This record gives sequence, structure tokens and C-alpha cells, in this order.
Amino acid sequence: MTSDNDAIPLVESDGLAAATQTHIESLSAAARGRLLRASEVERDLPGSPLAVTVDWVRTFLARPHPDVGRSGPVCPFTPTALALDTIWLTEITDRNPDPARLADVVGKYRDLFFEIEPRNGSVAINKTILIVFPNLGADAAALIDDVQRELKPSFVDLGLMLGEFHSRNESPGLRNPDFRPLRSPVPMVAIRLMVETDLPFLRRHIDEPTVRAAYLRSYLRRLGGTVRRNYFDQAVTALVETERELRGDSHASLPASVRIGTPAIAANDRTVVPAAAPADTAVAAAPEQPATATDAEADNGRVAIVGGGLAGSLLALSLARQGVGVDVYERRPDPRLGGDAGGRSINLGLSKRGIQALTEVGLIDEVMPLSVTMRGRVIHSPDGGTRFQPYGKNGGEVLHSIDRNELNRLLLDHAQRHPQVRLHFDHRLAHVDKDRRELELESNGERVRVRPSWVVGADGAFSRARQEMQRGERADFQQEYLEWGYKELSLSALPDGGSQIELEALHVWPRLHGLFVSHPNRDGSHTLTLFLPFEGPDSFATTTGEAEVKALFDKYFPDLVPLLPNLVDDWMSHPTGSLTTIRTGRWHRDDWIVLVGDACHAVYPFYGQGMNSAFEDCSALMAALARHGQNRAAAFAAYEQSRRPHTDTLAELSKANFVELKQKVKSPWFVARKRLDVALNRFLPKTWLPLYTMIAHTTIPYGDALARAHRQERFLAGSAVGLAGAIGVGAWLWLA
Repeated sequence: MTSDNDAIPLVESDGLAAATQTHIESLSAAARGRLLRASEVERDLPGSPLAVTVDWVRTFLARPHPDVGRSGPVCPFTPTALALDTIWLTEITDRNPDPARLADVVGKYRDLFFEIEPRNGSVAINKTILIVFPNLGADAAALIDDVQRELKPSFVDLGLMLGEFHSRNESPGLRNPDFRPLRSPVPMVAIRLMVETDLPFLRRHIDEPTVRAAYLRSYLRRLGGTVRRNYFDQAVTALVETERELRGDSHASLPASVRIGTPAIAANDRTVVPAAAPADTAVAAAPEQPATATDAEADNGRVAIVGGGLAGSLLALSLARQGVGVDVYERRPDPRLGGDAGGRSINLGLSKRGIQALTEVGLIDEVMPLSVTMRGRVIHSPDGGTRFQPYGKNGGEVLHSIDRNELNRLLLDHAQRHPQVRLHFDHRLAHVDKDRRELELESNGERVRVRPSWVVGADGAFSRARQEMQRGERADFQQEYLEWGYKELSLSALPDGGSQIELEALHVWPRLHGLFVSHPNRDGSHTLTLFLPFEGPDSFATTTGEAEVKALFDKYFPDLVPLLPNLVDDWMSHPTGSLTTIRTGRWHRDDWIVLVGDACHAVYPFYGQGMNSAFEDCSALMAALARHGQNRAAAFAAYEQSRRPHTDTLAELSKANFVELKQKVKSPWFVARKRLDVALNRFLPKTWLPLYTMIAHTTIPYGDALARAHRQERFLAGSAVGLAGAIGVGAWLWLA
């Protein structure tokens, strides 16, 4: 599964493969408009007006502000747009343009907006064009405001918004009238897609009633069937009131259908109906009691998801958004009520595949503020020295550290609020009757039987759903344990909330006999994970007392000792975990049961792709169901065919990256090879992609990414002299 902005040419032995038509058209549009992505501006144009603008976007719009009146960044969409690199910029250098010329320029970019990537899918909501006018002088504010006022109606009619930004903008914030969110260091206008939360800007009484009515009709025509119920009702009410105002009929009552919030509005021969109920609300409701499953509940078209972890809760939301009723059965108690029910978990690194899946369910803007950006690795040597290795060639190629339990709670909260989802905690799957298509679950000492329309097994590496599905079948299954285990420790924040070590990085202490990895947390602390052999000298088996713990750290990690005053207590109170890889086939049975996530392909955590690949499973399964309509068996087969070869590849990559993390990252040859990869990618960005970039920062299927990396290696080996010369010339030109 490859998104539009991953549709890039592959390296072949005889040259470049043809790019996709979509990508060619997007590049052509960007070239015509002299458009650059934010990452390209930061890389190529430091100090320019465009770079100043990107810096303002990062440091103001993408961050919380005490005056905004709510939690989260000033603009909730901006962190995601930066992560996806979907902010495009251009600079118009005219010094004294007349308003007509300015309007003509902005109008042309309105048309280009629909041609550049991403064009389709939920990620398109994060696309923005910033048209920067650095030379307008004293007239900047008036010119920008006039053009925005003149062109906004035509933009809204097309489902777009046009924002005006300059240093004298007096537009107040929605929640704080003294806040000025549209003040920017460089004058500009911003083009983006209309979203449901734009309603307050479309119903303002400073606009003439005819203009306001046109705005509201466009909002309902384009978004009415997708927005949350409260937004739909507000838009309908505002439109009816505006129409009354135009007729001079201010005392007439609202139609009954509007008063009770269940209207349907005809628009261009299409009926726009409200969403069934809000998928999110401004104030979270307290968790409801789980619905009680009845004995032998009849098939009512609902789907049963076994497992309420990350993949299960995300898939429940995905299905519910398509109008499918879902029952989630989780063997644990509700993790939102009793802390971290799992007892331990390795922090997660959210990357492109996971970001895209969360974007598809509309949650990425709530997830990003819960994360900490990791811009690269900091390698700690035994002598205390450090070396930074960036993840990519620009600020857009980063990972995001997030707590597994916090993310799971967020997903469960949203699933709980959706009217199509019912959550059943303390329900352990006991038996699957495949002939009767019936699940038997244990809850509070009682047996409960249900007959769902179909079933998803999302219950982890030791999946009971998988075991029951494969019982009596000719199924392949392979389980492999790593001879090393892991233990989590904590590196506390400083008293002022700062971090004792660099916050925005993954820290690695690579040793042949042990490996420490550190993920940052928002409060300035770090979650440390020690990987160590189970048996043998200096292993978990031999490190059981205070003296052995201190000796181990003095020998291998002396620079960590002064940072961990509670080391021994932490060691004794935290359990030792094991790591497993699981491969299996088949992933489904007929049209009734299918597996996702660790239930069908658990991997070691060393490539940071376990959660991301599980989330990508959910996207792939939803896409297969959409393609095959009512033929669910064909959809399940197509889903497995599209995923299994690539998750098998991921398993091998994850094992290989274990060796890289504990041995190779400190090798000068390894570092030099990585730098060459980055240099080639910088000079040939559409031609040469490092393997890590393809895995972490694109949605290129894992097997395709590895195959491409092998082709690049062969090309490099066969063209070393010529390529070195080309890079030398390119570097000279770059630095000249």
C-alpha cells in the first residue's frame, strides 16, 4: 500500500522506472507554481523569507500557547502536516502589485492546489499552500486582507479555505478574544481544504447574509454527510436563520426536523444527512459500563473483534466510521480505570505507516500532541562520548515517541463514544465453534456465547483467536524466541521538568554484551529498555542482587550510573520480559474470521515497526473490504496476499536491526555508509532512498523496500568510481 506522496520511481539496473502519472502531474504542478515542500525550504533555503515562515509554523502554529484557550497546538492540523510534509510554499517577490495582480496570483494557486499531492484520501486534509509576499511593505496588511475578502467566496464554493496572515492581523482567537493567532512575521495567504471545525468562520455575522448563506450551503453540500452531529445541526440552524434574515422573517419557528437535529438537505440531487452521532466531543464522557453480551446472541450484522489493544481499537473505529456495528471483547479489565493493566510495555516509535492509519480515522491531530519528536539516534560510547545520527536528510524524516498505554486509552475513548461500538472488558475468548460460527467467552466466571456476522482476531502474539481458528486446520505456524530478554527502567526528569539527556532523540548504548535504548516522554523523563542475554555471564540469570546490578552497570554503562539514583530498586521491581517473532498462514478462514497485527505477524521491536505494521494491517483490510464489496472471502484473501510476504520481510529486517543496534551503529564504516546513503538521497531525492527511509518514512511495502535497497546496493557496487565522481561534482556544486 503506497500513498500518493510515496509514488516515486525505482532504481533499476538500466535506469529509472517510469513514475506514476499522478506523481508526474503533481511535480509538474509544483514546478509551474515554484512550490517547495517545507522540508525542502529548511534544507535548501536557510534564512530566506520562506524559511522564516516555516520556522514560525513549527515554533508557533505547531505548538501549544498559553493564550489559545485550550490544550494542544495553536493549529491542531499543523503538527500532522509537518510530519507528513504536506505544507507547500512559494514566494511572490513583487514589491508594488496592484490588488488585481495579487488576486490573479492567488487564484492560480487555488487551481494548482487540486493538482499537487496528496490529492485523495484522508491525508489530503493536511495539505496546505502558503503564498508568501515578503516585499509588500507598509501596504501588506491592507492588500492581504482585501484579496482574502474578495476571493474567499470562490474558495469556499470549491470546498477550500483562504486564510490571511500578517503582523497586524487583528482577528481574535475563537476561545480568547485577546489572542491573535493570524499574526505572522511575513505576510502570506494560506490555502487548505475546508474541515468541519471551520463552521465558526462561515457563520459569522460580519459577512452579508447572502455571502453567509452561500458559505453554509457549501459547507453542508461538501461536508454534511461526514461532519459530527453537533456541527451538522449548528450549520443547518445557522442556514435556516440566515434564510429567515434574508426574507425578513425573524420570528418564524424552526422546522421540527431542524429542532430535533435530524434534517436532510437536498444538494445537487444528492441527499446530505447528518452523521449518526459525534465520533468525538469537546468534553469526554465518563466511561460507560460495558454492554452485557447475551447468551447465544443471534447474528445481527455486527462484527466481533477479539482484543482491545492498539490494532483492535483502531480497527473498531475504522469499521464504525463505515457504519458497521462492532463488539470488542478484551480479556483485561478496562485499562482506563486501573492504570497500566499490562504491567509493562516498550515505548513506541510512531512513523509514516502508523501516522497514515491514524489520519484515516481522523485521530492524528489528537495523537501528535501526546508524542515527543525523535530527530535521530544519539549513540553513547563506553567512554561517555556521544554522536548524533539523524534519521533522514531533513526535518520531516523523524519518529515520534509515544506511550503505548496512553495511545491505547485514547483509541478506546474514541471507540467508546462511537454509537456503533460496544466495549466488553473482562471477556476472555474460550472457544470458537467454526461450524456454528459462534464464539464462547468467559466473563466473571460465566460462559457467554455470541454469533457475530464475522470475527477479527486482534489479540496479540499469543492469540487465542488464531489458535482456535487454526485448530484442526492445515496451518503453518512458526514461533521464535530471542535469547535476550528486556527490562524497563526509568530516567527521571530534572526538577524543573527538563531532560537529563537530549530529549528529541532515541538514545542507544550499544554493547556486544548488552543494549540500552531510551525513548523520551513528554514530561522530560525517559523510558530505558535494557536488552540482555537470559543466560550466561553478565545476564539476567546472574544479575539478581544489588552487587551484581551495580557491577553490571559499572562495567558496561558507567555514564548512566549517576543518572539513575534508584537503579537497584527499579531493577528489583520491574519484571524481565521476553521477545518473540511469529509467522503463520493462513490469516483467515473463509469469510468469517481474519487476523491482524501481532496475532499473525509478531516481530522483534528493533525496527520500531510493530505498531506501525499492525495499524497498516487495519488500513489494508479496510481497503480490501472496500474493493471486494460483499465478497468478504475474496477481501480476506486479497488482504493476506497483499500483506503476508511483506510482514515476513519485516521479521527478517527486525532481527537484522538488532545486530545493527548493538554492534554496527558504533562502527566508523557503518557511519560512513549511512552518510553516503543520506548524501545520495540528498543529491538524488527521487532516485535513491536509504532502506531505513523507505521503512520508516514511506508506505512502500516492506518487501518492495528491501528489493529496491538490494538493487541500489548492486548499482553502487557496479558504479562506484563513476558515482563517486558524480557525488564529488555534486558536492562541489552544492557548496559553491
